[in-house]
Amino acid sequence: MNDADWTLVGTNAEIVFAGPILPGQSATLEITYTINLDAYGNSITNVSEISDDDSELYNITDGDSDPDADNTNDNRGDDDQTDGNG
Repeated sequence: MNDADWTLVGTNAEIVFAGPILPGQSATLEITYTINLDAYGNSITNVSEISDDDSELYNITDGDSDPDADNTNDNRGDDDQTDGNG
């Protein structure tokens, strides 16, 4: 990782976003990595997690998110999927 705004925790890059992001809004976060010259393959997959939210403050949940810090329990897919596949 090559980005002073993020913290490396084990093999995960973490950041605390100083929102809020209100219901119906979105936000974009940037991160910079340096890829080693001896890296192999032809693609890189970004596996992102929202580890917590304040949905209880607004009495609304995000239908395509289930906040946690476990990146092994999510299927890969498109945004706005609510069938457990994204």
